[in-house]
Amino acid sequence: MNIKIFHSEKMENLSYLLIDEKKDAVIIDPSWSYESIEKEIYKSNLSLKSVLLTHGHYDHSDGAAFFEKKGAPIYIGDQDIFLLNNPIKNPLPLKDGQKLFLLEKEILCLHTPGHSPGSFCFLCQNNLFTGDTIFPGYCGRVDLPGSNPKEMRESLIKIAKLDEGIKIYSGHSYNGGESTIKKEKESNPCFVNLDNEEDFFNVII
Repeated sequence: MNIKIFHSEKMENLSYLLIDEKKDAVIIDPSWSYESIEKEIYKSNLSLKSVLLTHGHYDHSDGAAFFEKKGAPIYIGDQDIFLLNNPIKNPLPLKDGQKLFLLEKEILCLHTPGHSPGSFCFLCQNNLFTGDTIFPGYCGRVDLPGSNPKEMRESLIKIAKLDEGIKIYSGHSYNGGESTIKKEKESNPCFVNLDNEEDFFNVII
């Protein structure tokens, strides 16, 4: 699988285009890069199968409505629909543990609330797309409408149980935007303090 990364200088957002050998493609968080992504789809003669949203905040979901108008189904955690700045007419709800067969390799959907109630991470092969749940060296904010520090801790505990060799692709280019679960468990204070709830809250709140 080929992963193309699109960087928006506005808020340092990262969008991803996943492409398999048959030239089927999936977008994760189109954000403000939707025009550049569309150009890549046409240039490379790709077949867009869907748009996946890690959560509903506008800096990640803007652009999804653009692709819906072109016929692409949009997946989002239904608890985050209220956050959408540009409404989706027919959102497809995600479920924890759901497997999407949109590319040659399945995409596993993991519900990871905390930053927002309907946040999801997407695992495809050895790649985890985390949106604003995890950044290299930290985790997402928990002081926004719908955020929940306790749920963030539970979500990070869930992620910490995954294979340590999995590569992380976050929703912003903070600290490079990429890491591995192993590196985060070793050095990210949010992971290091997971075992003690009070210490964890002192780090993120």
